[in-house]
Amino acid sequence: MTTGPQYRVELDDIELHPQQPPWIETDIRAEVFQQLSARGPLSLLDDALAVDVAEAFAAHRWVEQVEQVRKSHPSRVTVNVTYRRPVCLVELPDATGGRRIAVDRGAVVLPGAGTLEDRLPVLVGVRVPPAGPIGQPWGDPVVLGGAEVAAAVRPYVPLWGVTRIIPSRAPAAGVAEGIEYALLCVDGTRIIWGPAPGDAPPSEPEADRKVTRLKSFFQQRAEQGPIDIDVRRLPDGE
Repeated sequence: MTTGPQYRVELDDIELHPQQPPWIETDIRAEVFQQLSARGPLSLLDDALAVDVAEAFAAHRWVEQVEQVRKSHPSRVTVNVTYRRPVCLVELPDATGGRRIAVDRGAVVLPGAGTLEDRLPVLVGVRVPPAGPIGQPWGDPVVLGGAEVAAAVRPYVPLWGVTRIIPSRAPAAGVAEGIEYALLCVDGTRIIWGPAPGDAPPSEPEADRKVTRLKSFFQQRAEQGPIDIDVRRLPDGE
């Protein structure tokens, strides 16, 4: 009987790859299954199952992209995804709530950053709150630019002691043109980064090149104490 229980898809029949990272405190798989099963039992024989599963996972606030959905028998649905990862906290002024809100590299608003919260740099100088709910882009190009910078240096934030990302001037809401960013380190060192990667002119070194220069600089740095660095003026590292 092709409609028998052997074709029913239950929560434990859905495999999520890679495994959910530790900074995500909610159960993505359970939440998506609850949403899908609210319409009725899930069946491996449903021709629309793979599409429905892909769309449901893609809509989840912690999923950046669904790479693939595969069905197999006995009842098994394997879902490959790319998770959203917080890259910085956006600090809002007291007039707009005085909060710090996590965003990913595309400036998508995220829930609490869990285990990463204390290790994320803080983007300051933002004037406007998010335009939409959790899971949607912030809606301010200044936040997007700061998130892009944070994503570029993310693997080295603890090593370099980056604590703040600072726009070069307080921009008008919704305007990013002419904005440059600086990184403030825990020892007071200030790194002039320049424009966000998405706004950089052709004459600007690419983000990967800037990171390579900074890696070389910090590896060779001998002096202690705060200094100012313009990454665009550093020599290329090896």
